[in-house]
Amino acid sequence: MLRRLNGAIPLGRIGQAAEIADVVVFLASAKAGYLNATTVTVDGGLSQSSVGL
Repeated sequence: MLRRLNGAIPLGRIGQAAEIADVVVFLASAKAGYLNATTVTVDGGLSQSSVGL
């Protein structure tokens, strides 16, 4: 199942916790102060090219 999932993700692997945390830290920082009404998808590109799981 893990091979199938990794194969479906364009980056070829499941994200690491630190990669998700980096996005959370950015969104909580002043650097994201101009962002509003958006969704930040952190999925290695899966949602843009899903072959269906």
